[in-house]
Amino acid sequence: MKKLLDSSLRSTLQGQRLHSLEDLEFVLKQYEEMHQDDDYETPPPRRESRPDYISAGKFRPKRPAKAYVAQSKVESSSEDEKQVHFQETTEEIPEQEVETGSSESQLPEDWSQVYRAMENAGWKPPP
Repeated sequence: MKKLLDSSLRSTLQGQRLHSLEDLEFVLKQYEEMHQDDDYETPPPRRESRPDYISAGKFRPKRPAKAYVAQSKVESSSEDEKQVHFQETTEEIPEQEVETGSSESQLPEDWSQVYRAMENAGWKPPP
């Protein structure tokens, strides 16, 4: 039994007590009935549950990325002017806006009115 290649059959036979050849035939018939649909040594490949239009790999856009150049009616002869330039824009925040404080004196008048209305409704500011 150690040289038996089918591991599931080997494990089935190892758990049985066989006293005669008829017992072995009975166990093999049961095993055959249970596994008659399985013609493979390995299970068949599973179909993925995701739709066909979603690929298994990384995201792929429908169209490749394109850059368009807008030209005016007057053609320019310079090659540099025809190229598209991408620029990163960064917004700088002045240090005065970065500072945070909880005093109502820094808040605009509208905010103080909002806080006053909330306090009248029963809201209490955090400590």
